[in-house]
Amino acid sequence: MKICASCKPEENLNNISFSVSLPQWLEQTNFVKNFVQSMNPVQKITKTTTHQLYEIDFHSSMKGKMLLLWATMPSNSLEIKDAKSAYHHFENHQIGKVSRNGKLKVFLKIPQLYYVMEKQKKVVYPRHFHFVIRDKHEWNPQVYTHIVTPKVGKTFVKQKICHQNAIIVNSLPKTLFEETKINDNVFNLPEEKITEKNKNYWKRKLKACLKENYPKIFSMVESKKLKLKQVPMIVYCKNKKCKSSEKWIEKMLEFGFYNLYRYEGGFDDFMQ
Repeated sequence: MKICASCKPEENLNNISFSVSLPQWLEQTNFVKNFVQSMNPVQKITKTTTHQLYEIDFHSSMKGKMLLLWATMPSNSLEIKDAKSAYHHFENHQIGKVSRNGKLKVFLKIPQLYYVMEKQKKVVYPRHFHFVIRDKHEWNPQVYTHIVTPKVGKTFVKQKICHQNAIIVNSLPKTLFEETKINDNVFNLPEEKITEKNKNYWKRKLKACLKENYPKIFSMVESKKLKLKQVPMIVYCKNKKCKSSEKWIEKMLEFGFYNLYRYEGGFDDFMQ
């Protein structure tokens, strides 16, 4: 799966790709290059948020390396913006240091999706962040990209339920659905049902759920302001030990559904 407009998979690092070309939106003005060059390469560790988005597990050879990371800004809008608007002066960034065990905690705000124009079509890629590595006293120009599906908490889920701007999805089998519903509008799409053979069936079910329970999102899909694949969805299962929601996300990404969040705490956490 291609992660971004300029990416080629990095075989030695899980979920990481590196840039091999310049995306069209940077051809006239390379905003990324300008941003990287504006950041002091000998600056100490900094972060613009206390929200831990992810933890990268590098090889031990990366220990002690300094990284500059950045992503798009967060957004509560259902509209998917163009790349330049989504990055908004690269305010969502961090300078971090890889630990002795080869890990780096990524402190970035939840990035929004964005589109790029390719062959006169709007193309949306999975949610991701970028980084460059410091070599001696300067940032190496090679840009890397890491795909990420944000893990969210109870407060985030309750806000989305209140504003009805994301579908809440239960990934557990139908036999467990009724006893693990967190509200009346929850959509049940069991992880094992997400197959190529069943694709038309579960897409119809998803659209029917939108029409019945999420009129704001349904209106945008009907007016073609938002594709069905671009609808924001928060998936949950029983609890942190349950892997159903994780497998659900892996399958949906393969079908091109990128606007996903995982409520890791699940039903048990919501009921506490």
